[in-house]
Amino acid sequence: MILSCHNISKAFLENQVLANVSFHIEDYEKAAIVGINGAGKSTLLKIIVGELSSDQGSVTLSRG
Repeated sequence: MILSCHNISKAFLENQVLANVSFHIEDYEKAAIVGINGAGKSTLLKIIVGELSSDQGSVTLSRG
């Protein structure tokens, strides 16, 4: 496993951007994040790299 996100949630004031997002990516898999403007794509990426904290949930990123 390279990346695992479990029940990630994030809100800005009253605006719920992410709610219970869960997925995992295995070695040699490819993934894309696709959605309309304001769907939370950048917010999810910022949470994954540690630039932003989630309100709930966990991110596990393998070393290397």
